[in-house]
Amino acid sequence: MDVITAHVGADFDAFASMLAAKKLYPDALIAFPGSPEKGLRDFFVVSALYAMDITPATEIDLDQVTRLIIVDTRQRDRIGVFEKVLDNPKVQVIIYDHHPASPKDIKSEQVHVAKTGACTTLMVELLKEKGISLTPDEATILMLGIYEDTGSLKFVSTTPRDLRAAAYLLEQGASLSVVSDLLIKEMTTEQVLLLHDLIRSTTHYRINGTDIHIATASSEQYVGDMAIVVHKLRDLENYNVLFVLISMEDRVYLVARSRLENVHVGEIARRFGGGGHPSAASATLKGMTLVEAREALLKVLHEMIPPELIAETVMSSPPILIHEKALIRDAQTLMTRYNINGLLVVNEMEMIVGILTRQTVEKAIYHGLDRNEVSQLMTTEFHSVAPGDSFEKVQQLVIGESQRLLPVVEKGRVKGIITRTDVMRIFRERVGDKVKDGAFPTLSHPARQKQIRKLMEERLPGHVYEFLKKAGEIGDEMGIQVYGVGGFVRDLILRRDTFDIDMVVEGDAVAFTERLAVLTNGVSRKHRKFKTANLTLPEGFQVDIASARLEYYDRPAALPTVTHSSLKLDLFRRDFTINTLAVHLNPGSFGQLIDFFGAQEDLREKRIRVLNNLSFVEDPTRILRAIRFEQRFGFRLGKHTLNLMK
Repeated sequence: MDVITAHVGADFDAFASMLAAKKLYPDALIAFPGSPEKGLRDFFVVSALYAMDITPATEIDLDQVTRLIIVDTRQRDRIGVFEKVLDNPKVQVIIYDHHPASPKDIKSEQVHVAKTGACTTLMVELLKEKGISLTPDEATILMLGIYEDTGSLKFVSTTPRDLRAAAYLLEQGASLSVVSDLLIKEMTTEQVLLLHDLIRSTTHYRINGTDIHIATASSEQYVGDMAIVVHKLRDLENYNVLFVLISMEDRVYLVARSRLENVHVGEIARRFGGGGHPSAASATLKGMTLVEAREALLKVLHEMIPPELIAETVMSSPPILIHEKALIRDAQTLMTRYNINGLLVVNEMEMIVGILTRQTVEKAIYHGLDRNEVSQLMTTEFHSVAPGDSFEKVQQLVIGESQRLLPVVEKGRVKGIITRTDVMRIFRERVGDKVKDGAFPTLSHPARQKQIRKLMEERLPGHVYEFLKKAGEIGDEMGIQVYGVGGFVRDLILRRDTFDIDMVVEGDAVAFTERLAVLTNGVSRKHRKFKTANLTLPEGFQVDIASARLEYYDRPAALPTVTHSSLKLDLFRRDFTINTLAVHLNPGSFGQLIDFFGAQEDLREKRIRVLNNLSFVEDPTRILRAIRFEQRFGFRLGKHTLNLMK
């Protein structure tokens, strides 16, 4: 005999998963291990058709069960009377679940677990994979399961898989109006009174740096659908973490909700014999008064909520410091001795005045500047944090602002240092394998992007706009990426008329220009040594086209040596950040603005800023260009850039 079951107090997700399992195992009986929750019982009152498919557990001879299919749980103590079946070694146990693992999990060779907001999602995926069709009524029941356990796809536990499963059910004829009618209910008088008591009793606690709210209430009679009351309380007060303790009859019911990653309410509920998800969980406490239950909960919270991550707990201390009057070669010695990639620079008062990176030191020594003082080449514009600042702020500065070394400063004095490696370590601890090869999971692209296609269409002459589109199309044909770059994009953002168009291709610029010349009736001139070309179009305007390239200088003020590179490195070799903008021209992303180095912010702030500390050493004429840009645009020189010019 095959039997399909779920957990005690089954909800719509459990029931929907059971019905889906019935589609996978047509000969199996469906049986609840105990009484389902009130919302599901009310559903059976108006939907007797589905109630007829349920076999009472009392009518099943447990000794005759040969295969037990369990859905929406894998904890032994949550399957009621069917726990006895597990003692029979001849019974095959198959599990479908979406809850996190726990020590009480049933041991089975066939465990199907999905990290989804609803167990029904996993079942829908299996039905779709096997090509098993659904009637509109069946699709509606399965949609109920997904919508209930994901809060109508709004809970933080909702995943893309849940949305895809819901979309598939809509295609199968699921009725959202029926789902809405069944899930959205008016609160009863008893629930309203209970909510009033909970609001009045809510107490705020700050545990290990995290704000926690605990509400308590008592009721002489049982009040069903407590989840509705808890959600209403959380939404009314906008609590991130809420624990509700309600004493009814001879026990205390715990319902918990969390929006924070560091408060896993499912694990906390398991300490009291319950279970759930990181964001939603419940438990039933027997043999405790309401006061005892609250004290026990507070004790567990202090044990299980990790201390808040702040700058002081992440930083390395004491940091390696160097005096601003020290020489570059002294900095190299310190970096080699301690195997570090940067130094914090301090003055006579031991106040931080700058940051010096290994990249700057190595390039300075390459140019014979090892006897220069650190103060001449250090970065003087940088962010810092206080010891008590949050990890979120640290993350924003190290990742969002691309500052690899972050000083922790108190009253001007350095307390410690946080590196990019420190932040990566925290990410690995939080999300495991999601951080690989130095990539941060919170960043979808290393550059700031926005769409300026409409601006291009409005500001550029029609023939120029069409030419850029044609260039992108040819790039697609040749399998290379094409970009408009530099002053052309800068002036476009500034709403200034622009007549000089520069393009960069990640490929052979000469071959690209020759192809473009043929299709536009233009005339091309090639400069293979520098991997560039020039195209004159019939309308008379000219376009400079270059391969993405990297330039390096054998000595100060020398002509650069050129080699192939990527767009990002090509832009990094430019003089000032305001000239590092690029716009993608290939059809699939035409008009996508790319900003690797904060150029948009510098344009807004009317600031001229170099990209590296040796920019003026490698090319002294950049000083003249900086002054010219300052006068031409009415901009100002950045503080650090001005220091490097002196």
